[in-house]
Amino acid sequence: MKSEARLELKLLGGFEAQLQAGAALVLPTKKTQALLAYLALPLGQSHPREKLATLLWGDMQDAQARGNLRNALSRIKKTLPKPRASLRFDGASVSLDPSAVDVDVARFERLVADSSPDALGQVAALYRGDLLAGLVLAERPFEEWLTAERQRLHELAIQGLGRLLTHQQKAGRNRREQRRVVPEEMHRDEPGEAGGQGRLDQRDGNAPPTTQSPRKVLAKAQPGDRHAVGTGRTPSRFRSCATNLFSGRSKPRSGLRLLNRR
Repeated sequence: MKSEARLELKLLGGFEAQLQAGAALVLPTKKTQALLAYLALPLGQSHPREKLATLLWGDMQDAQARGNLRNALSRIKKTLPKPRASLRFDGASVSLDPSAVDVDVARFERLVADSSPDALGQVAALYRGDLLAGLVLAERPFEEWLTAERQRLHELAIQGLGRLLTHQQKAGRNRREQRRVVPEEMHRDEPGEAGGQGRLDQRDGNAPPTTQSPRKVLAKAQPGDRHAVGTGRTPSRFRSCATNLFSGRSKPRSGLRLLNRR
């Protein structure tokens, strides 16, 4: 279903903000980008102004830090479409309205939690890279938060890949079982049938296409590791393969096709 949000934030793989009409939302500084991203994770949560000021201006006096926070919030507010309901102020707290903002991180988390093959097939396309990749601030509290969030989302991406492989391996086993119960005569063409219409499957036991890509993705894994996928433990060799895939250090085309297939 198409989102009714007036503001769309893409935070995986960098920072990108877009209005519903399609126009890019340009924020003037890295700290305004960082502030808007922080307010969006998780979406709808209220954050005390004091905490926000310490997060991004922790090396300044309290009064100066609060003044910089007010200035940053004012800049964000001016860039938002009217009515500016996406940014909410409640006394000493600030939050983003979930009904007015759409965030790719929230969609990513929902897809992984869904765990259906269709949902997991969208995970890799949505996970474009590390959270706020390329955004560097010399603010220790913010960097500590960002590092922890990047690790958490990276682990979710690996879990999603593992579940998708498990679904496809199960589908492959089901197809092999179906071929075993089909009478042998039904696998052969009847005399005079044009184009072999009577043939149901001529692969003679070869694994169906849905099980080929997972094996290519796990080419470096030990045989025992493949059976460990989906057991609640992520094999070390599989984790290394998946980590390289999501971090961009290696880009196996079969793996990307697998993850983008719905």
